[in-house]
Amino acid sequence: MKEKISNNIQIKNKRATFDYELLDTFTAGIVLTGTEIKSIRLGKASLVDTFCIVEKGELWVKNMYVAEYFYGTYNNHTARRDRKLLLTKKELRKIESAARNNGFTIIPTRLFINDKGLAKVVVAIAKGKKEYDKRDSIKERDDRREMDRAFKRQRTFMDKEIFLNLLKERILILDGGMGTMVQGFKLTEKDYRGKQFADWTSDLKGNNDLLCITRPDVIKSIHRQYLDAGADIFATNTFNANAISMEDYGMQGQVRNINLAAGKLAREVADGFMKEHPDRTIFVAGSVGPTNKTASMSPDVSDPAYRAVTYLDLYSAYKEQVDALVDGGVDIVLFETTFDTLNVKAGLEAAEAVLKEKGKDLPIMLSLTLSAQGGRTFSGQTLLAFLASVQHTNIVSVGLNCSFGAADMKPFLAELAKHAPYYISAYPNAGLPNSFGSYDETPEKMAVHVKSFIDEGLVNILGGCCGTTPAHIAKYPELVKGAKPHVPAPRPDCLWLSGLELLEVKPENNFVNVGERCNVAGSRKFLRLITTLPYLATGAFCAP
Repeated sequence: MKEKISNNIQIKNKRATFDYELLDTFTAGIVLTGTEIKSIRLGKASLVDTFCIVEKGELWVKNMYVAEYFYGTYNNHTARRDRKLLLTKKELRKIESAARNNGFTIIPTRLFINDKGLAKVVVAIAKGKKEYDKRDSIKERDDRREMDRAFKRQRTFMDKEIFLNLLKERILILDGGMGTMVQGFKLTEKDYRGKQFADWTSDLKGNNDLLCITRPDVIKSIHRQYLDAGADIFATNTFNANAISMEDYGMQGQVRNINLAAGKLAREVADGFMKEHPDRTIFVAGSVGPTNKTASMSPDVSDPAYRAVTYLDLYSAYKEQVDALVDGGVDIVLFETTFDTLNVKAGLEAAEAVLKEKGKDLPIMLSLTLSAQGGRTFSGQTLLAFLASVQHTNIVSVGLNCSFGAADMKPFLAELAKHAPYYISAYPNAGLPNSFGSYDETPEKMAVHVKSFIDEGLVNILGGCCGTTPAHIAKYPELVKGAKPHVPAPRPDCLWLSGLELLEVKPENNFVNVGERCNVAGSRKFLRLITTLPYLATGAFCAP
């Protein structure tokens, strides 16, 4: 469901009157794209650190932020770009004359929607109260930011190199179940709402990701307990923090806030712990769950062609989430509990786009969950077919989580380790759920089962999923001490193609006919699909 738009928008530059004496004001029109005006009507814009310049007799506003429109597609706008303001020639001459004088600057003070539904910007000729030109200040700030970005990029590359080296050297320990631990706090509806969402119109209990904002003390405590237990990597509390899943609570508009808060909170815990334990290296993994809808299967048995979500929907949701997690300071992007290959392909494409835009090179981990019957993904793919589906992406590790206890997971993990040219992760449940939905496998019993993962060289990363606690994870450090990590399998020496099954194209296969039904000459519908721009831009027509 789309967010409710409003014409009652008043976005203010609150620092304007604090830093400046406003000498004269003008109300200007602004040149916007379609997606920009839609975002502004949702209130998703900011005038913080904006200023105006006159170029060739035209007035431009710089550094104005307008969030990308959630439902925009390939033609979505750039969040920060120069935008032209519209004034009369007389007003422009007056502003240009003032801008030439030292000590004066032109700043936007307010963005609003008028009675006709048009966006307007109030700009002011201003004089700094402390006798400095803010344009110089902005230049200095931008220089500092660029230096900070360069430092962060260097740090990111160093972190990835350290991470990859550690994967070669030893088995790393991942944390355990977040939901299991949250349940132990017995939180109420009031806890979930906090002060921030006290008046929210729908129930929020069960929205665990929201606790990063309303009960950060609880989430910090859980993170810290897993670190004390010996975890080298811990995941942010953001498993369902995407616009598609958050629609259940009507909180699509809070997605960025939740992920940003979760990333910053986890970063704070990790950095604080490393200061206390300089001998430990801790990595924060941004948790990205599968969403609660699938792009490969219909939820309606009477309409097999129906899809509750599109590739573009998934791409946009994942991109928004990953963007916020990266801004929050995560070291790793972790796609976990993957059950639909097409879903995660949209996520992987979105993650790579975000990292490219931000000039970062974070490692990407991928973990899938299997059906207990047959060891396939819930959308029907075998393990090897799944590997073929994602081989074009730049992932560091692939693994299994959820669905099984350690004992039942082992044969599938062994198959994955034998064929996957990646590092391997495993974080099983604490056994299978009982009739009440709880998990009974004790830390001692689970340790016995996961020991075979270690002894047989199947894993590089070992953790726990549903039902596991810090007590389970605390058994791992001794188990992995001195153990040799898994060595990735060599990349396939032939062409891998994926459907529900893996197809290996080898010389001995003789003749192989691929994609006969994907023929533009024989199917007008297929021709329309592949010549439609959104499909060309995203690869959304591709099968899993």
